[in-house]
Amino acid sequence: MLSSLEIDRKRVTKYNKLFRTYVENKQLYKPSEKIGGRNEIVEIDESKIAKRKYNKGHKVEGAWVIGGIQKSRLKNKIKNENKKLFLLPVEERNIENINEIIKKYVKKGTTIYADCWKGYNDLKNIGYKHKTVNHKKHFKDPETNVHTNTIEGTWNGLKQSMPPRNRNKKKYNITT
Repeated sequence: MLSSLEIDRKRVTKYNKLFRTYVENKQLYKPSEKIGGRNEIVEIDESKIAKRKYNKGHKVEGAWVIGGIQKSRLKNKIKNENKKLFLLPVEERNIENINEIIKKYVKKGTTIYADCWKGYNDLKNIGYKHKTVNHKKHFKDPETNVHTNTIEGTWNGLKQSMPPRNRNKKKYNITT
């Protein structure tokens, strides 16, 4: 069991295979139905898929990807049993694109956990409960227990399954 994410090794292997398949086919994951719901939590985050030589120097053009992963609030349910997620490329990381994607893939009334990036500030106005964690202070809010560790771990799995030299828009034909 990977204790920091509470995900067993078989599930990590399964997700890595999924990510490799989607990336190799030059596409990311779009669910067939909306995720979340009235008693559900969806962690939302964005990440840039790019490579920098030795993590130094000029920035290499990459692709922004918006992702969400559903977590169950039920204490007795087996953790991570029925994870649902979406991963979508965006040309521009802005509030309009974020809102459009969330409305399309997350059910109204869902509680959304996100970081404090201003692109998420409008979520309450479009029908979602919104809770934040300030990553400048901590990874998990000590008062509310809000965190985005599950989606952050998903980004890590995705990026590790991609060869570093191929992390760019052109290789994966990432466009909206």
